Amino acid sequence: MSPEQAQAKELDARTDLFSFGTVLYEMTTGQMPFRGNNTTIIFDAILNRTPVAAAQLNPKVPIQLERVINKCLEKDRNLRYKNASEIKADLVRLQKRTESTVRSGLHQRAWLYGANFSFRKWTSQLKWILVGIATLLVIMLLVAGAGWLKHRVKTVQTGNLTIAVLPLVNINNDSETEFLQFALADEIANALTYTHSLEIRPSRSTQKYVNGEANPAKAGRELGVGTVVAGHFVRQDKNLMVTLEAVEVKDNRLIWTGTLTSTTDNLIALQNQIAKKVRQELVPALGISGGTVEPGSAPVNREGYNAYLRTLAMSHDAAANKDAIAMLERAVKLDPNYAPVSFFFIE
Repeated sequence: MSPEQAQAKELDARTDLFSFGTVLYEMTTGQMPFRGNNTTIIFDAILNRTPVAAAQLNPKVPIQLERVINKCLEKDRNLRYKNASEIKADLVRLQKRTESTVRSGLHQRAWLYGANFSFRKWTSQLKWILVGIATLLVIMLLVAGAGWLKHRVKTVQTGNLTIAVLPLVNINNDSETEFLQFALADEIANALTYTHSLEIRPSRSTQKYVNGEANPAKAGRELGVGTVVAGHFVRQDKNLMVTLEAVEVKDNRLIWTGTLTSTTDNLIALQNQIAKKVRQELVPALGISGGTVEPGSAPVNREGYNAYLRTLAMSHDAAANKDAIAMLERAVKLDPNYAPVSFFFIE
């Protein structure tokens, strides 16, 4: 995931080149450039931290190859390569320089034989790395028109149409929007309930994953579902950016990603985007015909809808939290025709 994906910004070809840079980094070092024990730490690394230099982890990495990797992994996409052809040109130059060095090494004096043998052994390894890189570049160029990482959507097998929506990760730990961790997950699950062929795990079974530490596939196995929806959100001033992904549990395979943006004072607009994304993108990615999806009711009162969302992160036991019940009653009064509000209150 690139920094712009993590911030739910508009994506372009340079996003794919960032992903390609992570592949190069792992090929040359054996490690991922951005690591962490949970998604919050990983997102922070992607957005704010520079990975350990490839040559520091593997001293045999040529400085020219390290420069290629670093340029791919620039957090500002304006500083990255503009397209895959530019990367290919730099790698071809590196390959030619390497081969030239090997040929000149053959004419060295006998007392340098041992050093030359070791060098040729590494350059042989580098050559195969470059071959692998070139292969990846060919793949990128062939599928660039389809948007490769940006637009890849694969359908899952329909044998296990069970799904769980995990609480979203609050990237900057903003207390003002903390309630959205549960609220947005609940709205996604609510939008999915109108697809009759899906079995959706209740929110009470997914609340334990609120810290964002669990891998979606691992959480899915624990919950006994075929697909897991996870994601995160970031508030910047009055703007809210949400990034979602659906993972097929069996093969730990990403089958769908989506981004949503809204202002914090118009969460109804965000709910409309969620309903549209679920109906037009997520459900088809699950291999389900759009004809099985029924439209649900939509909120119309901003204040009432905001109150309802805040109650989703609160206890609904009157003895434990009277404020939550009062807020829910107000939500029903302000927007009585929004079905989830009325149904939740009846429960």
